[in-house]
Amino acid sequence: MGKTLNTVAVRQLRKSKMTLGINNLESPEDSGPPVTQNAFQPSDCGFRDAGTSEGLTSVKAVIGLAIPFIVSSGTYSLKLTLDRLILSWHSPVSMSAALTSGLTAYMFAGLCVGIVGYASVLVSQLEGEGLNDKIGLCVWQSILLSLAAGAGLMVLGVILAPLFAGVGHEAGLASEEAASFKILCGGSFLSLAATSLTCFWTGRRKTWTAVLVSLAAIPVSVAATWILVFGANGLGARTPWFLAPMAQALSAISQNVSPQGASGAAWGTVVGDALRVIILLALFLSPANRNKYGTFPRRLFNLKVAKGLVFGGFGHGVQLLVSLGALAVFNLAVGLRGGLEGSHASAVAFSFSSMALVPAIGLGSAVALLVGRGIGAGDQGLIRRAVRRSEMVALAYAGAVFLICLLFSKSIVALFSGEWDSQVTGGLGGALPALCGLFVVGDTFALLFCGAARGAGDTLYIMRMTGLVSGLQSVILAAAGLTGAGTEALWAILALGSFLKAFLGRLRLSGGTWLGHCTAGSLFCQRKIIKEDP
Repeated sequence: MGKTLNTVAVRQLRKSKMTLGINNLESPEDSGPPVTQNAFQPSDCGFRDAGTSEGLTSVKAVIGLAIPFIVSSGTYSLKLTLDRLILSWHSPVSMSAALTSGLTAYMFAGLCVGIVGYASVLVSQLEGEGLNDKIGLCVWQSILLSLAAGAGLMVLGVILAPLFAGVGHEAGLASEEAASFKILCGGSFLSLAATSLTCFWTGRRKTWTAVLVSLAAIPVSVAATWILVFGANGLGARTPWFLAPMAQALSAISQNVSPQGASGAAWGTVVGDALRVIILLALFLSPANRNKYGTFPRRLFNLKVAKGLVFGGFGHGVQLLVSLGALAVFNLAVGLRGGLEGSHASAVAFSFSSMALVPAIGLGSAVALLVGRGIGAGDQGLIRRAVRRSEMVALAYAGAVFLICLLFSKSIVALFSGEWDSQVTGGLGGALPALCGLFVVGDTFALLFCGAARGAGDTLYIMRMTGLVSGLQSVILAAAGLTGAGTEALWAILALGSFLKAFLGRLRLSGGTWLGHCTAGSLFCQRKIIKEDP
């Protein structure tokens, strides 16, 4: 319990004399003297001097630090939101099918994302040690693992496609879900490869490059989604009037395309991922990067580094798998008991909550960095102020979102339907808006408290806690769906789970144990972990 996930993984690797495969990459002339714990400086982790720790943890500073993370996570959320809007204007069935099939596909991909995404940690380690010429080889192991994982997911997509009909979804809904699921699983290697390539920049704290590439791919992906969803019709029955000119322009190039609904959105996602891979790969293999970072090594595969990625990222991958699994079970249960009307109403609420949680993700990342700086500087006061001020920001934001859910539920419906729809409005009546708001409130604080613990290196507790709560939640949701629970009851279970995570996270921060899981210099730069001899 007193060891971080990174430390546990590293010790396992050392026992097999691998040490993440990094020590064995060094040449004698490159290794240099060992870096001691005292060599760590907070500025090594990319912080600018804020003058005083008090100024660093002001509410304004916390919000400012969160903005880059909000933009980074917001690009993916923006793409999902636009897809769901387009699908809702085409057909409520297509929107519900895309949400359920997408979450199920991403659930299985979550384990792989955790593994290939761990390359950013190793890239950061290598850059901190001045081993820039080994960074390219590290990223290539992540790319190769993403291709292997993508092949497995492709097979899994074909095998599990009948799942949606097997759990009792209506025939039309299950058919669209199965088709979309197979496409997303088949194209998952592109999404994973894009994640691997992105690690080259995020590991060196060059996040804006990855953000700009994602933003550049969104218009192409959205245009492909529109063409394939609507086909030659070019305009859905629910599409807002002000988008008619764009729809007519797109219909001119889709004369021979038949409407594909959720499958069209899945293909649009694949097109966007392919464009991201092309752009990122071109930048990655540029002459400057090849010379400085060795991005085109003579041997692309290194078994020891690949094993280091698997060991280091497996824990986070399991956490993603279990967390996304709870959401996938939730949507499967809604589709089983809620019917088409309940599925669409729940999809609207879920789409809004996903969009509303983007700032919370950024806030969690910001407090992780602030806690990390406090540990690196040995400043307990900074850590306490960072958590307290972040709680103030979270309370204000989550409260505002809760009020929006209560007071503007009709506007949310209009946004995702394009016109007033009595069936959808009725489905969002009762307690559903309040439950959606409560889910956002609970998840906002869960992300905040887990971010603070992650910043202190207490990742093993986070993995166990979220895995236990999400696993328990999945079992309860599955049982509720099979016993006839309605949409509102399922949302109540989802909201209670988010509050349980927030409570357990805050309980962990109330004691001092969580601060004993990281020593100075081992949080972000990880120098000591790389340099220690086995």
